[in-house]
Amino acid sequence: MKRKILLIEPGDAIRNLIAELSIEENLEILRAATIAEALNFLSHSPEIIVIDLEYYSSEACQFIAAYRKTGTALLLMYLSHFDEKLVISGFDSGADNYILGNHPPKISFARIRAAIRREYGMRLHSTDDVINFGPFSLDLNTESLRKNGEKMHISERNINILLYLGKNAGRPVSPEEIYTHVLRKEHGGLTIIGVYIQRLRKIIEINPEIPNYIQTVHGLGYMLNAAPSREMRFPFNLEISNTKKDIYDRELEPSMPSAKTI
Repeated sequence: MKRKILLIEPGDAIRNLIAELSIEENLEILRAATIAEALNFLSHSPEIIVIDLEYYSSEACQFIAAYRKTGTALLLMYLSHFDEKLVISGFDSGADNYILGNHPPKISFARIRAAIRREYGMRLHSTDDVINFGPFSLDLNTESLRKNGEKMHISERNINILLYLGKNAGRPVSPEEIYTHVLRKEHGGLTIIGVYIQRLRKIIEINPEIPNYIQTVHGLGYMLNAAPSREMRFPFNLEISNTKKDIYDRELEPSMPSAKTI
């Protein structure tokens, strides 16, 4: 049985972007050119909704917020390029994630697949909102980290980033997503995310240079691996040229700045 995906856009940008993915994932595409049309398509019970956030802007956020009150479909924002203000508005309205038109299509495919797995039971879950990895226990309710049962004292910023990774355990989250959800407009830019990730790795990894727990997923972002294994949990291969991988990795892993720049 095909999953239904509803595309809300005035043109063909999203359809063209996911054309290959729709075949690979056996998706039935529903298309709406206006919000009014989209409302009519909701009776078809789509499991995935992708809306052009740039074109519909505030109307899109109103749709997302209204739908999220009762709807359970995976809701993705589409933007031709990253716009911090729009992305934050979309997340605040209830969107699950976003895809960018200026990213290579396979990165968007991987993001959608990861979101689908999370939504339909592939995401790792732990009893009582406690995520265990190695000697560590991350309690999402008390917002605390323990090692071998002993509470660890780490900075508020570090624990907040770790908690966000924990809430999304098993799926990669991009630096943009961490920045918009955790740091908002503080600290001046995305490069600070890599700095905090490096600090967290120094706290919890045996070898920060070869991390078992906070892993870098090339082209996608960072993932909390809730089991100390180097084997990734993806049922697909992300094919990105070495050049693009190198560029993205350099963006994810900046050199540690001096104390004056933080």
